[in-house]
Amino acid sequence: MHRLPAVHYYLTKMCFQLIINKDEIYSFNERFSFRFVMKLIKKAVLISLCMIMLLSLTACGSETKTIKEANMKMELSKQYKKGSLENATWYYTSPDGVAMGVKTSQNDLEKTGLEANSIQDYAEAYTRVNIGTNKTVKQKNGYCYVKYNKVISGTDFSYINFFFDDNAGSYWVVSFACYKEIYNEEESSFFASADSVEFINE
Repeated sequence: MHRLPAVHYYLTKMCFQLIINKDEIYSFNERFSFRFVMKLIKKAVLISLCMIMLLSLTACGSETKTIKEANMKMELSKQYKKGSLENATWYYTSPDGVAMGVKTSQNDLEKTGLEANSIQDYAEAYTRVNIGTNKTVKQKNGYCYVKYNKVISGTDFSYINFFFDDNAGSYWVVSFACYKEIYNEEESSFFASADSVEFINE
């Protein structure tokens, strides 16, 4: 969940105070004096500096980083920190949730008896086995995805799984999970990460 820090509020307030100062009432002569012109120039400079600082702080709050794991490259919010989880190819945590990726060889998949001739087949089979038969797998921008909710230790969580074919003999599942109450505001960043996925096959 992203909240603007208090410094944004004070910078914004300062800008408006500089632009509209009801206590400054100038006489006709003052309006055309050198002193008045210098005041206007000084005020304009201060407003510009405040706006630059405000824009810089806002940009920092929305920064992402590029992660590269195995042959996958993806943009991920800087709030995620790298961790480890058994059986996961990569795993990151944030204050509000987790992100992880699991790479599965198509050859290993065939040995289990599971048939998947496309990423749609794999997504549906994975969902049926691991989530349930009542979930609908959808397609977008060359990948598949499915959403679902789960209660863990009395807490409601929302999940979204993205499915990719790396075109090098493996399928990928990239999963995001967060508190259910904030899922709607986080969903766009999950899709942004999914849209940024690239595979580096040498």
